Amino acid sequence: MKLTRWLSRASATTAILTVIATGLVSPASAAAPPPWAADLPDLSTPQIAYNRAAAPVVTGVAARGADGALLYSPRSGNGLGPLQSLGGMIIGDPSVVVTVNGTHFFVRGTDDQVYTNTITPSGAVTGYSVVPGLTVTGEIESISPLLEPAGSIGIFARGPDGAVWNNILRNGVWTGWSSLGGFATSEITAARTFVVPQSTIRVFVRGSDHRIYVNAVTPTGASGFQPLGGLRATSNIAVADDTIFPGNQVFVRGEDNAVWYYNLVSASDLRRGVNNPRWRSPSLARRPRSR
Repeated sequence: MKLTRWLSRASATTAILTVIATGLVSPASAAAPPPWAADLPDLSTPQIAYNRAAAPVVTGVAARGADGALLYSPRSGNGLGPLQSLGGMIIGDPSVVVTVNGTHFFVRGTDDQVYTNTITPSGAVTGYSVVPGLTVTGEIESISPLLEPAGSIGIFARGPDGAVWNNILRNGVWTGWSSLGGFATSEITAARTFVVPQSTIRVFVRGSDHRIYVNAVTPTGASGFQPLGGLRATSNIAVADDTIFPGNQVFVRGEDNAVWYYNLVSASDLRRGVNNPRWRSPSLARRPRSR
């Protein structure tokens, strides 16, 4: 049986979803902040919406339109419906997560604040509201964490100090921003992990040395950022999020422009961890050995 693999922050829907907003009135232009990682391509990537608490069936796709507004294409039968504008003027890509309370969107506004918008299970749109307390310098990452009350959402953003900041919506109330430290030179990618061990979320970033770092975050604390070997990346990070042990397969582009992956847990070596520098390239792995 062939299993469909969804990758956080980059993959399956690179799927030839070309986002073209037609018939929309462009709001007044706003000066965008200067790029903070000039070596990374400024490409817009549609974000898949699916409920991680159940089988990862796509419920929709979110993207930024040509006019800077948030667009959403809901599931329709076995495909996706027309793109709908939820308005606003956003910087970068949106983030979207599905819970029992609806489909939740998180975006960076032109004032560098975090905004959220929700489509409820009945189809009503709540409109934008700000998640106060942090000036952000990158896109927002959102996730539905394990070991939290139903409907909880974790969000991550890069602060003005370059560090990764975290906020949790728990029982309908934001707990407030707290710093996880580090210095990110890529967008943030987060993935849920299996409930044993109790690291409910793994947070991945590229550091100032262009190596990949991971931080295991639980409801009671965090491990701190640790490097995944010595590979230097030239891309944002994608993580497989639908396996039996999600949050363990990491994919990046290396300095040779090849795709490299790192498996934190594998059937052949369940003890493999962040100190094991085993980055592998699928393209290199298929080359025949010289005799």
